[in-house]
Amino acid sequence: QPQQVTPLTSHLFAAWTALSAILRYKCAFNMGDALLYDITFWSYVIAGAHFMSEVLVFRTVKLPGPVLSTFCVAVTSILWMIKDRDVYVH
Repeated sequence: QPQQVTPLTSHLFAAWTALSAILRYKCAFNMGDALLYDITFWSYVIAGAHFMSEVLVFRTVKLPGPVLSTFCVAVTSILWMIKDRDVYVH
């Protein structure tokens, strides 16, 4: 719904995307850092919850659609990070 998109929401989404990209890049090269690993994990949880709420609560997006790939990345990353935390964090 284009009337709900404002310059502020566009800038906020761009800032979140840039921040999460920097965080995930830093984590990829510092997997043994427990704090960085945990913060990155929670960034995926927040992203997944956000997109799930857009589908189930606010009904602003519909499945299937572009949100599906984003949600799949978030869920896969969450599961992988839970499964392999002990491998990387000492």
